Formats: sequence, structure tokens, C-alpha cells
Amino acid sequence: MILISMAKFKGEPAKSDVNVLKTEAKKRNIRILSHYITLGRYDEVIIFEASSEKPVLELLMGRTNVVSSETLVAVRREDVEFHKFGSYGKE
Repeated sequence: MILISMAKFKGEPAKSDVNVLKTEAKKRNIRILSHYITLGRYDEVIIFEASSEKPVLELLMGRTNVVSSETLVAVRREDVEFHKFGSYGKE
């Protein structure tokens, strides 16, 4: 399962925050596929891979003192059967 988390920092981020994120993710068998610092509405975007949303939810709930976040469940385009939706997705 792929999850995309977009977060806004609540203060000045510390380098240790990234180390804690990596350590806690590893404990929960969560792979961090990508981690970006962004401009605009959100300060960071993290793409996770996990067996379900539960370990990612637990991880992110532990970061509420550092960031406020919005997380989306993502489905790979090739895994969706677009033919069920009429012409959408035809190439």
C-alpha cells in the first residue's frame, strides 16, 4: 500500500526529527520511498509503502508535535481497471 503524506512544520525542524522518522518507520516495517521538502502550501511530502494504513497512522500520530499533516492512500494507475469507467484512461 502506498501512502502520501503532506505536512506543514509547526516550528523549526531539527535534523533529529528526520532521524526519529526513519527509526520509527523502520520499527513499523514502513518503507520511506521518497521524502521531499517543498515550497507552497506544504513544507514536506513523504511517500510511504506499508502493509496497511495502520502503521503509517501510528507513525504520523507520533509526529503531531512536529508537523500537521494530510495523508492520502494512493493506487498505482496501472493497478486500476479503467475500462470499468468508460473512456477515462484510454490512450
